[in-house]
Amino acid sequence: MATATERTRNVEGPDGTPHRFTFDDFVRLGEIGLLPTRSELVDGEVFDLRPKGEPHYFAAFALQRQLIHADRGRYVAGPGPTLQLDDANAPMPDILVTPRGKRVSSAAAELVVEVADSSLNYDRGEKRRRYAKAKIREYWVLDVNGEMLERYLPAGAPKPTISSGRRRTGAVGVPRRRNRSRRHL
Repeated sequence: MATATERTRNVEGPDGTPHRFTFDDFVRLGEIGLLPTRSELVDGEVFDLRPKGEPHYFAAFALQRQLIHADRGRYVAGPGPTLQLDDANAPMPDILVTPRGKRVSSAAAELVVEVADSSLNYDRGEKRRRYAKAKIREYWVLDVNGEMLERYLPAGAPKPTISSGRRRTGAVGVPRRRNRSRRHL
């Protein structure tokens, strides 16, 4: 979603050090209107997320539509609400897929998708490690600029039934560039 340069620390103490919050604090701050609509909790710090650009929006929308169409009503796929991973981390995924009728939680999350236009390194690195630590079943990074869909499964998971590694993403709404010399797997 956002790199350190794309998110703004929301609360600092008088000496400039970050103030640490728990997930419950974070929820309460949101409920009383002290947080912007798009914010997340990272290691106890509250960060405001910058607005999504057009390529990000259209890629996320197209992939979400394909997931909804493919699931035949068994799952709910949509823009992610704040997802509590632990007491100090609550990201806002671009797409969250959960079984229909289940409470939204990291334990119920079947798939988490982050759409990356300028946040690719953050989504592949720090955010992927946080999702893995929370035992998210499957994590995808949709690289808008590189036109790639990266699929991450937990260590020891059975082989993917759809694909492994990277896939072409033109089918999920990422505009293809012409005359590309790089080949995709």
